[in-house]
Amino acid sequence: MAWLKSLFGGGTKKMREAALKMGFKVEEVDRDIPIFTRRNHFPSLSRGRCVKYSLARRPNAGTGWTLLQRDKTHGSQLPNGYLATATSLTPQLIEKLRPLAIEFSEEFFEFEASDFEVSVYWEEWGGEAQVARLHKALSVI
Repeated sequence: MAWLKSLFGGGTKKMREAALKMGFKVEEVDRDIPIFTRRNHFPSLSRGRCVKYSLARRPNAGTGWTLLQRDKTHGSQLPNGYLATATSLTPQLIEKLRPLAIEFSEEFFEFEASDFEVSVYWEEWGGEAQVARLHKALSVI
């Protein structure tokens, strides 16, 4: 993924500074990351390091959920191989998450919401414009 950072203007320090100004909490975390083949099949997860950007969640925003990159064999029900999970996975919640699954089709992005925050796990790339794109998407959920 390092080549992506150079190709799309990684600038991790500038991206993180922009993220902090937008209200994100930024942490490096260990996580099971989906590994895909060239034909976009999902054979496995691999423990790896990525970055978690989190925003405080609006009060009474609803149930917690995850939006994970998998494939149809592993239960994905949304575009681009996303699997939505929640304690109470309603059709309304699936439709609320659909725009994220459509918009973030490239590279590694996984999302989750708890009672207190909404987060994206990713490998930073795309500069400040990508940070602004993520902020816009997470602010409405």
